Amino acid sequence: MEQKLVNISMVKVVLTAFVCILLMVSATGCSAPWQRKEEVAVDSQAKMASSLKALFDEELASDKLSAFEREVLERAKVNGTISAEDYETAHNRQNECMGQAGWKQTWTKLPNGLYQSRDISPLPEPGKDTDRFMKDMSDCSQGVSKVIESLYSIQQSNPDLLSDPHEAAASCIRKAGMSDATLTGKKLKDALDNSDSKDIEPKLHFNPKDPTIQACLFGSGIAYQAE
Repeated sequence: MEQKLVNISMVKVVLTAFVCILLMVSATGCSAPWQRKEEVAVDSQAKMASSLKALFDEELASDKLSAFEREVLERAKVNGTISAEDYETAHNRQNECMGQAGWKQTWTKLPNGLYQSRDISPLPEPGKDTDRFMKDMSDCSQGVSKVIESLYSIQQSNPDLLSDPHEAAASCIRKAGMSDATLTGKKLKDALDNSDSKDIEPKLHFNPKDPTIQACLFGSGIAYQAE
């Protein structure tokens, strides 16, 4: 099967990878879940914040958080991390809402604890159902999982808080022992952007569909999906 590569995009928001798979059909570009529109990548080792706690504080300063989100982030600030239980609760609430809206999603739980959407029924038809699906996804994640899922992805996959998603993914892959120190964000990006699917594994010396690799890529906002 032919493979397709796409970057997942939203500004500090994760609606799930499946949204981007739908966007891929309409040729709409996507980027990393934590990238900010005003940022221009200059330093590959630049950080989005000084600490995870600083990211929590930044979100807690917003007056747009729901009571649930604020409770989760206040707890995370005390404990130092968002708990798996709170992430599961946010995910389950969003998934239940989507079910009530008529969408049934199938999920894969990656090694880092993140849920990756693998399938949806009924499959939204581009130009007809896609807008409704995305509106339902946005509505169901609002006040529930938008902020929590984005921060949890960073926490689980990007502990160095690197702003560049490819550098974050490369660092995660190296730390997982799936590649040596020669893997850089630039090398990863060049291979994913400029290689045919059959050439990616020989060039990077790992299988992008391996669950550990998927966890690093997906958690950094980079999706690798099979048609």
